[in-house]
Parts: sequence; C-alpha cells; structure tokens
Amino acid sequence: MLGLRLVERGKAGIWIEAVYAAIAMVGLAVARFIPEQMLEARTCPFLLLTGHPCPSCGMTRAWHAMAHFHFADALRMNPLGVVLFLGACCWLVYAAVVLVGRTRAVRFDRPSGRRLNAIRIVLAAVIIGNWVYIIPRHHFQGAGIRTFVSSRTALGAGATEDSTQADKPGEPAADSAR
Repeated sequence: MLGLRLVERGKAGIWIEAVYAAIAMVGLAVARFIPEQMLEARTCPFLLLTGHPCPSCGMTRAWHAMAHFHFADALRMNPLGVVLFLGACCWLVYAAVVLVGRTRAVRFDRPSGRRLNAIRIVLAAVIIGNWVYIIPRHHFQGAGIRTFVSSRTALGAGATEDSTQADKPGEPAADSAR
C-alpha cells in the first residue's frame, strides 16, 4: 500500500538518516536559541514585494514558539510549521534508533502514476490550506500594528488620545472650549 520496506543497514547505507538528522538538529537548535529580536524583523522577500505573506510566513516564529513550549502561539503563527517541527523531532528519534541502535532502516518505494499525482495534490492542498489560514491572520495583525503605530505618531509630544479624537457633532471642539 504505502510502499514501505525495511532494509538492512549495510544495503541501505546510513547517509540518509545522518544527513537529515543533522539538518533537523540544526533547525531545532536555531529555533531554540535564536534571539527573539531577530524574529521581529520581517525579511521575507515575497512579503516585501507583494505585501502578502508567503505560504511559509511565520514558520520560523512557529518553530521558535514550539521550541519554547508555546504550542498555542505556534499553531496561531503557522500550523504547517508545527507539523514540520514535530516531524523533525520524530526524525531525530528515528535516526537515533537507526544510527545508534543499528536497526534496519525504513525506505519508501518511489511512487509513480496515480499515486504520485495523489501525493502532489494532497501536498498542494495542505500548503494552500495553510496559506489561506495565514493570509487573513497576517492582514488583521498587520492592520492592528499599523493602526497602533500611526495613532502613536499622530499623537505627537504632549498630546493625548482624547484630544486627537474627532469631536461629536453639535459639541464645541476640545481646543475651542479652553
């Protein structure tokens, strides 16, 4: 069905487990130890060019939140990032069992035809679904940040929020009442 097979250690080689384990370790270490100040900068080229988030927007912040056990925040930032983080953790456990325990390695048979097309469609649907989830959240959060920043800069020195609000119709302006 899935095309899984167990292969002996000598036949399979261990480079796949070792290389992907190293990549997973680097990713998890960066997520754990990256300073939060570096996460505040929005450096996504797609976001800078279009003003819209890319399908992976928030993934680094989601990994950082997962590495610090803030699961709800991670899900809110990028659900696919949570799935990939958990997958990286599972891969590390699997690689450790294969590399240290000297057990058989698991290999997938290369899918072809309809099965390959079905996998592509499912992966595309997951990525698009994640993107559909991210876009409105980004715009609502971004609008809130822009509104806050513009209201703070509009207040100026010594002004209060009450003195900058529009007056109600029929009432004298706040400045003319003084």
